[in-house]
Amino acid sequence: MTHIFYADRKFEREIKRKNVNEKENLPPVHAGTSWIDSLGYVFWFLKQWMRLRLYLLFNLFPLPLREGIAGALGQLFLYFSKTNRNKVLSAFHVLYPKVKSRSILHRLYFAHCAYMGKLFFDFMNGLPKNIDLSLKNFISFKNLNLLFRELEKGKGVIIPTTHLGQLVHSVYAIMKLPQKIPVATVIYTPHLITYQYTNRIGYDHVYLYASTSFVKISHHLERHLRKNHIVVLYFDFGTKKQLRVPFYFGKYPYLLHTPQSCVSLYLKTGASILPCINQPDHYIHYSRLIFCENQNLMKIAAELQDKPKKIIHGKLSMEINRILYPTIIKYAHAWEEITDLATARLADELILPQHLNGYQNSELILEKMKSIIKNSYEPNRNDELIFEKLDILQNTIKKYRKNLENLDSYPKTINLSWMNSFDEFRILMQELISITKNCGETDLKSQIDDQWQDLILEFYSSNI
Repeated sequence: MTHIFYADRKFEREIKRKNVNEKENLPPVHAGTSWIDSLGYVFWFLKQWMRLRLYLLFNLFPLPLREGIAGALGQLFLYFSKTNRNKVLSAFHVLYPKVKSRSILHRLYFAHCAYMGKLFFDFMNGLPKNIDLSLKNFISFKNLNLLFRELEKGKGVIIPTTHLGQLVHSVYAIMKLPQKIPVATVIYTPHLITYQYTNRIGYDHVYLYASTSFVKISHHLERHLRKNHIVVLYFDFGTKKQLRVPFYFGKYPYLLHTPQSCVSLYLKTGASILPCINQPDHYIHYSRLIFCENQNLMKIAAELQDKPKKIIHGKLSMEINRILYPTIIKYAHAWEEITDLATARLADELILPQHLNGYQNSELILEKMKSIIKNSYEPNRNDELIFEKLDILQNTIKKYRKNLENLDSYPKTINLSWMNSFDEFRILMQELISITKNCGETDLKSQIDDQWQDLILEFYSSNI
């Protein structure tokens, strides 16, 4: 049986399909979002459906008919959700900036709604069936030899993968390989139901870690890698605590919150990083698992050994993004994580609250600028010089503190979404210059203008 570890409970146990405790309370979840979570009644329905094994009846229908029904229901339930529609359409605007036609964008959203319906129905009906089938019935591989090549190095393999198509096929395919290579992965706690009812005898080489905190499980994953096991981690989601790096450098420069668990595990164990894409293959019931060549990625990793950790994390994250995101962009309508792309992972803002004076707002703007540089990485950005220039700016503003404190201000939200750090600075400097202008000190405004022009010239002057 599969080993399931509840990190938030600090104990490990096996879950047996015939002895699942329906009333057991799962540990609370404090991070991440899920399409299932926003539809609590749907999650309850999924649980009952799998418990009663009603999927056996539904699977009597031909696959095209099953997918047609599922897609139609997804369109019916999701298409008219204003919140969901705004999130997904915003993401399409980011991914396809040249597409101006509303009808094309709404067709893409319609396709996404159908995909979500198919995904949900495949959770209910396809997974319980697939787990008992041979791999060739639902998975095809490309470059599987790369996985065995990396395992021969004896340091374990970290596999960053995506939420494309049937998002759990990456794990299912690897655990069903005839070699029975031990594999560990991290799962979102409420999704345990999809594994509990597909658990079978013979999968004692599979380890699932249900947690809301990577810190609580990282030592377990390190142990697996040191034993030359496989660790599968989803790389296409993020939280606001994670380092921001360019989404797809050279094409989409926007800063994106990016998971750092793969790079952290590499730094601690020296394991290989082998990106893998679970590409949709006509029906959601089928996937094509593509292992991507990682020689350039590992070459970059070797060249960065003596660099600061932030640079290592930033450059390796950018390279993994470069490998994974072209396929995600191509199949964006069949990407489960698309709802969070534009409104969470690429989103940023600065809120200037009520009852603050001009000096306090100026301090907030400067602190935001420092936070942007501290919590992000971009190649060739001169971070040290930027911090020096910000300190000079702060000292300049302090000289005019009394004048700025007499300046009333109004609450304001400054949108900094879908930008690189330079564009964020440009927006914030416009606000800062506007504040200094309103206080009536022409010398202060002139000094701020000059310092900003100096910073523009040297913002991307580093070779790092």
